Amino acid sequence: MSNARRGRPTRRSPTPPVSGSRAQRPARRTGIPVLLALAVAAGSFAAFAGALDNDFVDWDDRQYVHENPLVVGKDYSGLLRAVVSNHYHPLAMLSLAWNVSDPITARPFIATNVALHVLNTLLVFWLVFQLAGRRAAVAALTALLFGIHPMRVESVAWVAERKDVLYAFFFLIAAIAYLKYLERLDNELNPAQVSPRPPVPVTGAPLAALADAEKTAIIRRNEFQ
Repeated sequence: MSNARRGRPTRRSPTPPVSGSRAQRPARRTGIPVLLALAVAAGSFAAFAGALDNDFVDWDDRQYVHENPLVVGKDYSGLLRAVVSNHYHPLAMLSLAWNVSDPITARPFIATNVALHVLNTLLVFWLVFQLAGRRAAVAALTALLFGIHPMRVESVAWVAERKDVLYAFFFLIAAIAYLKYLERLDNELNPAQVSPRPPVPVTGAPLAALADAEKTAIIRRNEFQ
């Protein structure tokens, strides 16, 4: 009589070991998006590295930097209330004051703009990576077009346009937070898979407000209110 008929548990054959190539596939799949993101960031930096040798321009740079006593004197409390050229964007003004050196040169200001732009390129990569079903090639191409597009030159190479790269930074993070919120709503049908993420008013709304504070071109939606 067999073991199954006697009610005895049958012995299962051990699972064959996974070959090295198959075991390394998940790691490789994870590494490909990271490598593509780093390549896109490097390409974006290379496209704007020449801007580091630029100087201040006559359009708004005087009012925003070297002829602004609040920025030159690093009066942070005053910058929180200052209206410059009929605009109020305190974070941009505070960041410009942080870049002030003695003597004042444009290089630290432009270097910060370039660094923020490269970071924004990575955020575009991550946002599109999530929207495109984790297709790294689609995310890389989209982020690269954003990173090297000539329309980005004004925002990166122009010192006074610090508000633009800061606006993009907060807006992209807010969009990513909102996307995570939508994923959480989809997962509520299966409570076992819901991760303890804060709701969107705790994450997306403040980030969208920061983006709005830097540039009023942001499109506000009811979901962020």
